Amino acid sequence: MKGIYLLYDNGNIVYVGKTNNLDRRLYQHSAGDWNHAPKNFDMILVYRIQDKKRRTEIERKLIKRFKPKYNMEKIEHIFPSDEEVRNEFQKVNW
Repeated sequence: MKGIYLLYDNGNIVYVGKTNNLDRRLYQHSAGDWNHAPKNFDMILVYRIQDKKRRTEIERKLIKRFKPKYNMEKIEHIFPSDEEVRNEFQKVNW
């Protein structure tokens, strides 16, 4: 089953993910086998969406709207803050 899932902790969305196999991915979360998201959560909301492009679009919109804790940590790791970028550019000698 393909789709998007939202993990909740204390009523707040803490992670938004998409997958080609919801059963396997949710098992990985509950078993603690996956390091990119919380192991403990209160609730899971699942949307079954077959189209990959549509899943990606919805996932991005949900992350942008709700700014889930674990998604934002991943984004900040991949895309450094403006301050970090400025500091790196100051180190470059032209």
